[in-house]
Amino acid sequence: SSTSKSECVLEVNDTEESRKVWPHKFSCRCSVRIDDDKLSWSFIVKNTSVSSPFEFTCGVHTYFHTSDVDKARIEGPFKDCNKLNRKVDPSEHETYHEHDIQITAFTDDIYREVLPGTVTLHDCTKSPLQIV
Repeated sequence: SSTSKSECVLEVNDTEESRKVWPHKFSCRCSVRIDDDKLSWSFIVKNTSVSSPFEFTCGVHTYFHTSDVDKARIEGPFKDCNKLNRKVDPSEHETYHEHDIQITAFTDDIYREVLPGTVTLHDCTKSPLQIV
């Protein structure tokens, strides 16, 4: 069997110009790696200042192709997790009571307390896709 490996690393550091918009010293590194049939992604932000603490959070949107979203199913440790419904303003928190997610209409939900863990996308025309 052959192995194929590729990696792309993008890095940005603060500058005088960037500190006019965001007044912190930082280093940000995004890495995407393909290893055989696995895709790995990492995003690391470091505070490079010893005297100016800051908090940083990041939301990442994943997009996966499905043959028919109405027939796709997402399996994972969702039962009893905290679900944030962002279709309403203000967003609503609720407890999700199912093991799987079936998308039946437009959705903009965030499922918390799911990771670390494995989520599997089931598509009726493809092999299951495990997302770790």
